[in-house]
Amino acid sequence: MLVRHITIIVVTAIFILSNASEDRIPKPTPKGGDTTEALSEIETFQKLEFFYKPRASLSNTHFWRQRLLYPAAPYRSTKWRLFSFGGSQFRRTMSFFCNILDESFRSGTKSNGKNSNRFSCNGNWGAVELHMKFVLASVDAIKTWKPENDGTPAAVLFDGAGLDILHALPHRKWRYFSLWNDYKDHLREAVTKLDHLNVPAIFLTTGSVCINRLPEDLKWTAQYCKERSQTLLKACEVDLKHKLTRLRIDNACFEGCLNEENAERLFKQELSVLAFNSNVHKVNVHTISKQQCWATADGISFPPLVPMVLTEILGSLKDIIESWYNAF
Repeated sequence: MLVRHITIIVVTAIFILSNASEDRIPKPTPKGGDTTEALSEIETFQKLEFFYKPRASLSNTHFWRQRLLYPAAPYRSTKWRLFSFGGSQFRRTMSFFCNILDESFRSGTKSNGKNSNRFSCNGNWGAVELHMKFVLASVDAIKTWKPENDGTPAAVLFDGAGLDILHALPHRKWRYFSLWNDYKDHLREAVTKLDHLNVPAIFLTTGSVCINRLPEDLKWTAQYCKERSQTLLKACEVDLKHKLTRLRIDNACFEGCLNEENAERLFKQELSVLAFNSNVHKVNVHTISKQQCWATADGISFPPLVPMVLTEILGSLKDIIESWYNAF
């Protein structure tokens, strides 16, 4: 498929850097012959970060439009509504999408989606007129969502806000324990609702975590979790004492904390729920971001990989639009 091949073009720099170990990054040689440490992955990321910000310059926007939107556009002339529900990482992807789709969004006339809980954008993707709305929400929001009854075909884009629902005790309260505790059930109910409405969807899996890039408080949580620390367990007992029995607190405490192992556990639950569902297309963000520590400054968001994720989204969306058109 054309859009799959475009990935290679779009992220050439990403592949080069992501496959480069620290040993392959040039080491500066100071005077006197002393050795220095290799240029760190985080410094490499910072040098490239500007390039992955469409709002940073109009030339950036034109570049991503040429590389992402135009080659992958469907051939059909139609109008579509996109409804997007997801967590903070998905918000970044949808904000990137709006910045290259909608000039008024990019220029600041409309709300910038980077830190907004709700935003929308409109634009032409080839001959397709897209109207997209984003809401920062969990999969529960889909259970009460209804498509607009105006005859315009619609698709839903969503994720499970997986990294957002993991806890960072003892430094932060576990705000989304109930979502984590019944994650598979919540996701299954959302998928069932979309099937019932006969609305095609695209689901982004939970991403990966790079422990050594996390802020200090989150890094401590990951370390406590790895050691099954009593400090962490006591914090969990205080936070969950009215929600779980003592025996169940141990399991929740160490399987619900923010680290790579638990991110992968959520990812596997998602694959289990969606395994035999043909209505929901999957974008495997976990595999895309796994072991790509060079591309993150905070351990959980990977800005340089957003174009790759969006490429996969557009490929699935093109398939959805072409299938809908052929059915009629």
